[in-house]
Amino acid sequence: MADRYGYVKGKCYICKEEELVRCKNLYTIGSEGTDLCINCEMIVVKFVRDLAVKATQAKIKRIKQRKIDKDFNNRCRKHGLC
Repeated sequence: MADRYGYVKGKCYICKEEELVRCKNLYTIGSEGTDLCINCEMIVVKFVRDLAVKATQAKIKRIKQRKIDKDFNNRCRKHGLC
């Protein structure tokens, strides 16, 4: 029987320990989801958050670079250098 947070006694997919696990919607193998203990779940959450931050930073960097390139091209055309 699951507790109020959805944890049941089982085996964690990452650390292979027998403890309370929760099935997460990470379909790494088949369509069963991934059973994670509390500690491994927090590691996965931190990894996904860090990945999202890096993706956002890369997007901002591309936008800034496009703006710099656009400004350079405009100045270049204005002075007849391009």
